Amino acid sequence: MHQLAGRLTALDPDAGEALRVIPYFDELLNQRAGLESVVRGIAVLSGAPARLITEGRRLPLRVLPDGRRDDVVTGPDDAWQQVSSADGGIVLCLERPGPSGPVDAMVLERGLQAVRTVHERTHGRYRAPGDRAGELHEVLTDPDAGAVSRAHAARQLGLATDQLVRVVCPLGGTARVVAVVPTMAGADVAATAVPGERCGVGPVVPVERAPESARDARLALRLTAPGTAAEPGSRVVVVDDLGAAIAIAASFDATPAWREHPDLAAVRAAAAHAAWVPGTLSAVASTDSLRSAAAALVVHHSTLQKRLATLEKLLAWDVLSTHGRFRLQVALMLLRLDDTRD
Repeated sequence: MHQLAGRLTALDPDAGEALRVIPYFDELLNQRAGLESVVRGIAVLSGAPARLITEGRRLPLRVLPDGRRDDVVTGPDDAWQQVSSADGGIVLCLERPGPSGPVDAMVLERGLQAVRTVHERTHGRYRAPGDRAGELHEVLTDPDAGAVSRAHAARQLGLATDQLVRVVCPLGGTARVVAVVPTMAGADVAATAVPGERCGVGPVVPVERAPESARDARLALRLTAPGTAAEPGSRVVVVDDLGAAIAIAASFDATPAWREHPDLAAVRAAAAHAAWVPGTLSAVASTDSLRSAAAALVVHHSTLQKRLATLEKLLAWDVLSTHGRFRLQVALMLLRLDDTRD
């Protein structure tokens, strides 16, 4: 791509510069950049102030060509260069009159695609217009939002500057910041999740560090499961319960060795052997005895013993030994991470 851009620049400077825009936004998305980073890229590449307008959004997002964020409350000028999504829910503007040249047109087009990708990745859907609380939660959990913007969002949500919070990341929904009150047994977790909701729950942090809790909550969400016979596992995973395993989850996507480990392939192949395998593996990994696993599966212990003999042949290790159970737990975690990889 860079060589092609160089050759095009020699023939047509505008065409060459426009082509360089593509890998720039691709790299932003690979780094899982937030909305502010995308708008900053639009402003810097175009050399003009850029602003993002989304349906129902009352907190503006505007970045200057030097990369500084400078939110304003004034409306856009119809003469400015702009592009919008098909449903009109997202509008990107360059604060200078059109028509757009090849570079500006490419910057706006690729910027719009990047904004849509970020929305789909972080929310799974657009929020309904007027969802003020959802908007504030987004700002509070966005690592790219400025400290002043996050502090303002916290105040609007009724959170004190010294408030301890957790972030709950539900499947298909918007991450939300939940205030917690320390108790003798530690911070209360039960009140953070909606009954029946599949979600990841981040660690307790001061409110200004909500983006960190959100990051870990999203990792925890990847370790949840539907909780069905075909896909057994917990529907709610709390980071506090993972210990050092959260470090494995954080490094999984960037570490091919995890994804290529033979144990992951062995468990995946075993799960395809028979309908009873996934539930049996999950029960053995999450209980501390054969009797407890049989009770969880609602089968006689002799039936479970026969299943375990089959599993030992399929996996080539004894899942009831101390090391074997730990090996199974890690493999199941890797499997969930691999199945939820972008």
